[in-house]
Amino acid sequence: MSHYISPIAIIFLLVCVSVSDSKRLFGAQTPPTMVNEDRGIPGWNKIASPLNQGLSKALGSPNLPLMRRYVDMFNKKNPDRQVSLVNMLSTRYGEKALAEALSADDIFAMLKISHDPTPAMIDSKLEALRGYIFVFNRKNPLHVKDELTVLRDGFGDSKLAMWIAKLMHGPDSDKATLYKDWLFARWYEEKAAPAGIFTHVFKVSDDYRGADVIWMRWIAKNYNFYMDKIT
Repeated sequence: MSHYISPIAIIFLLVCVSVSDSKRLFGAQTPPTMVNEDRGIPGWNKIASPLNQGLSKALGSPNLPLMRRYVDMFNKKNPDRQVSLVNMLSTRYGEKALAEALSADDIFAMLKISHDPTPAMIDSKLEALRGYIFVFNRKNPLHVKDELTVLRDGFGDSKLAMWIAKLMHGPDSDKATLYKDWLFARWYEEKAAPAGIFTHVFKVSDDYRGADVIWMRWIAKNYNFYMDKIT
């Protein structure tokens, strides 16, 4: 069972969490780490009150953007003790409730992976996506999702290919290679021809000269290499 959740629920996807810190932050009436003069964030209890009113009210709370900013502030002040609202809700309401409330596609949309140029943030968000897909699949065995399908559905092939190409030229190229090979394997299964990448994937003519053509050429060239290797 899946319900539509407003994009405002992106708050629940802050990642790299400590379960023990989430339990302490969620359960304490006045968490010391949130009000400590040097490292804390005064006022947390007041704005976070919707978290105690049930999952549906928490997801729909107008306080969510403010809670996100508070959690961001806390994590910046405490880099060794990162916390996340998604872990708080999972601790409070259980994985099943979250898996029923959010679909894997909801999660992708909320994470806004392509909006973060920082490799560390991309990696963290992908870890969050994988973790949620694992939970979702465990709770929904008849509607199993895989990571690449969620990425393809979220980005579309054109944007996904461009995103992968840019990742390939960053510090995390090994992981990006896995995405590239997954996508190329799907294209091969779907009988996509290397000569048609510009028109069928990127929806532009072969003589396209836009600023992003360098990435399109890189994708077309590497897909051609991939086809030569396996055929």
